[in-house]
Amino acid sequence: MNIEEAMRQDRIRYRKKIELYNMTHVNHVKEWIKWIEYTTLVDADKINYVLKRKVESLSISDLEFAIRYKERKNILPLMYKYINNSADENEKMEVLLYINNNSIEQIIQEKLSYWIVSKSMKETNRVLSLTDEEIMNWINEKINNYENISIEEAFSLKQVGDLYYGRMNADLDIIYKDIIQKELVKVMTK
Repeated sequence: MNIEEAMRQDRIRYRKKIELYNMTHVNHVKEWIKWIEYTTLVDADKINYVLKRKVESLSISDLEFAIRYKERKNILPLMYKYINNSADENEKMEVLLYINNNSIEQIIQEKLSYWIVSKSMKETNRVLSLTDEEIMNWINEKINNYENISIEEAFSLKQVGDLYYGRMNADLDIIYKDIIQKELVKVMTK
């Protein structure tokens, strides 16, 4: 096999992975919105605690929490504008840079409780025991109603998508980061 043929096959594999990802995963910005908006009772208490204190009296971890909270609070309106196609070029760039420079897995990890993980993993295992057609139907049902599903269902959907398609994070995350980089270049060159 020559180099051109190998490169063509790589492009085909790359395209297939993106198609699989797009077919079985929620719009990435909607996923970010869902996880940023989800507030646990612990988060709510910590937000109230931090907002009532003077900056000088906060610990480093409280300050870090406050910074993350403020960043996320500020990016949400821009994400909504982005998914509604009403964001200007600077707002699009800000959303894409935020997604590119942050980890949704970190946000998910911060928000998950043992109860949510346990409940979600039971559902994930149940769904993975279904036929391929039933799994696809379940995925499509959840994706089509993503704004209204619970946080447990959102986590199950992420797990099923990741496990069912063998989406090993490193491989598709690299592809996704590449897509974001290309999107950034498009926005910057307009």
